[in-house]
Amino acid sequence: MNLEKLWIISAPDPETVLRISSALNISEAVAKLIVARGYSTPEEALEFINADFDLLENPFKICDMEKAVVRLRMAVDRKEKVFVAGDRDTDGVTSTTLLVNLLHFIGIKAGWKVPTPADGYGLSLPAVDAAVAFGSSLIVTVDCGIRDFAGIDYAREKGIDVVVIDHHEAAATLPAAWAIVDPKRGDCAYPFKGLSACGVAFKFAQAYLMAEDKEFFGKKMVVFDTETTGMRPDKDEIIEIAAIKSRNGVEISRFESFIKPEHPVPKSLTEIHGISDRMLASAPPAADVIAKFLDFAGDATLVAHKASFDTNFLKETAKRCLGRKVNNPVIDTLTEARSQFPGTDHSLGALSTRFNFKHDVKHRAMADVAATFLLYKKIVGVRNARLQSFLKNQLDLVALSTLADVVPLQHENRVLVKRGLEALRRSTRPGIAALRDALVRGETLSAKDVAWSIVPVVNSAGRMGRADVAARLLMAASAEEAAPLVAELSAMNVERKQRVKTNMEAVVAMLEETFDPDVDVLALALVKNLEHGVTGILANRIVNDVGRPTVILIDDESGVCAGTTRSIEGFDITAALEKIAHLTERFGGHAGAAGLAVRTDKIPEFKEALSEIIRREVSPELLKPRLRIDAEIRPEDVGGKILDELAMLEPTGHGNEAPIFCVRGVEVTEARRMGDSSQHLKLILRGSGGSDAASIEAVAWNVHKDRLPSVGDRLDVAFGVERNEWRGRVRVQCLIEDYRTAVML
Repeated sequence: MNLEKLWIISAPDPETVLRISSALNISEAVAKLIVARGYSTPEEALEFINADFDLLENPFKICDMEKAVVRLRMAVDRKEKVFVAGDRDTDGVTSTTLLVNLLHFIGIKAGWKVPTPADGYGLSLPAVDAAVAFGSSLIVTVDCGIRDFAGIDYAREKGIDVVVIDHHEAAATLPAAWAIVDPKRGDCAYPFKGLSACGVAFKFAQAYLMAEDKEFFGKKMVVFDTETTGMRPDKDEIIEIAAIKSRNGVEISRFESFIKPEHPVPKSLTEIHGISDRMLASAPPAADVIAKFLDFAGDATLVAHKASFDTNFLKETAKRCLGRKVNNPVIDTLTEARSQFPGTDHSLGALSTRFNFKHDVKHRAMADVAATFLLYKKIVGVRNARLQSFLKNQLDLVALSTLADVVPLQHENRVLVKRGLEALRRSTRPGIAALRDALVRGETLSAKDVAWSIVPVVNSAGRMGRADVAARLLMAASAEEAAPLVAELSAMNVERKQRVKTNMEAVVAMLEETFDPDVDVLALALVKNLEHGVTGILANRIVNDVGRPTVILIDDESGVCAGTTRSIEGFDITAALEKIAHLTERFGGHAGAAGLAVRTDKIPEFKEALSEIIRREVSPELLKPRLRIDAEIRPEDVGGKILDELAMLEPTGHGNEAPIFCVRGVEVTEARRMGDSSQHLKLILRGSGGSDAASIEAVAWNVHKDRLPSVGDRLDVAFGVERNEWRGRVRVQCLIEDYRTAVML
């Protein structure tokens, strides 16, 4: 089923590459990779490389987050029992575990359930019945719920409130839950939509523990700053005032204005803040601006850096111009910073530099406000020891889920996985430690190790109908409890591999009969005796092979065929299914993947309708298997230094793929088969320049018998680079993704 791939070679701007290469002291080859990922300045590149914890967004930006937190706080106050209803895959069991951990941490008795094959997907009626039997008055769904209208209505009939924590696409109408926390809600402005369900659960835990800060939670705050004509509030004047109003740290609105002074601005101060009399000539008077500012602030807490200076000027000006008193509560970030960050320069400029806040324009009101706003955000996080402790102890679960659910390793996910891999390496959680020690060799642990070695074993539980085994492993309290569960999962994974092999053969046989790559824009396989738990794996493989949206359905002769879909870049499969929902029994998922069920007699109509949408919305070029190549390099660029530099890009995966390079016109100096069935290929490739030219050693896995190049052939080769360590010796190993006869330019 493998089709010829279309090579898409990135061509980053050479000047930008040189600028980043020079600023970061890295090779141009790796600078090309960074620029190809969309980072055009050294500052952006460093932010990407460092993936600092401060890049995490405020969780209260997610719709309904405050409502969900309030409901859980009610449960604590009322001593209610809370029931967690999760899903069966790795994302589902990790997020279930994280929420159970949170509930125990805050003193709530928690029950939980992940579905069996008989339950179906989502918040099932058996899950609600289990919550009733547990005596729960609140269900928290995770990795499900956003489309579970029947389950939520059934829970309400039983007198149980439901809080939904999900990351799947929402329908046009939302279910009648108490709160629905899902960044993909149509009305949610959260800046990053790519979190796993466990990632959203992590944000919920972050929000709940932030809410334990009584000074912060539920409070409106106005971070403000003034620029003045001097240092004495009784004699000098405010000439600029700016502010950001927020609730729970989420910006609501801004205020900014010049003020026309009664006396000229001293030239010495103009040299500091840049505000001149000419700039203030048409500004409104203090009475007008301060009146509007006080209305803007209302009774909110005022926050400023060196607050006594700004509040004294504000109070004196309000009294002099308006005859009004200012009695708002005040928080001084300078005092807080001295407490939380001892032994450093606590000026706003110094703290901005230390914490990499953007603060380019010093001594201007809005620039200072923006920096103070970020500083207060950092202070709120650092001073909350329970928040810091709990979240850091859950990062191993979040990293595992994020890598398993193939969500983009960008923005928050990059931070969570980079920090989560560190947590996985040293985790003392008995279940994680048992998985790591049983499945990963050596002391290092990469994203690839997790995705290839640990995730399939955890996923096998759900695919074999025993997701509870994986959940119990992650919740295990001791190594003795974890050991037999790891053994059980490993046995399931062996069986799963065999089933995948058998089922893949059946799907490929079906598609070889029914799929015509010259005509069909959709690969659809309807197969009997297929295992439900492996359809996703099979669909992924077919998409990679044929480059078309793929649907795999299981015909169990019930009249309704359930299965899964996987899509290609640029085509939202769930949005497409929304348009033909009348031809499905149910569906739900992401832009790139969805589960669905279709009546057997509707499948031909369904196939044609979905194919028509694809023809209408996807260009023919996108319907070819694609290989994205990050940079064209020379054989001599492939050296030991590149391994250390490539480590800066980790973790790699979906959305931050492991880099693919290409070399052009290299000569094959050695070619031989390897492996038990001679299915693999090893090549020695030499650059142009004769016998003295640099050579690279490369291997290719599972190469068709007709694709063995000959010595002397000239090839263009696309490959990834890995560290190969054997008996203490480290060398570069090139893994071939594709090769073709050289295109001579």
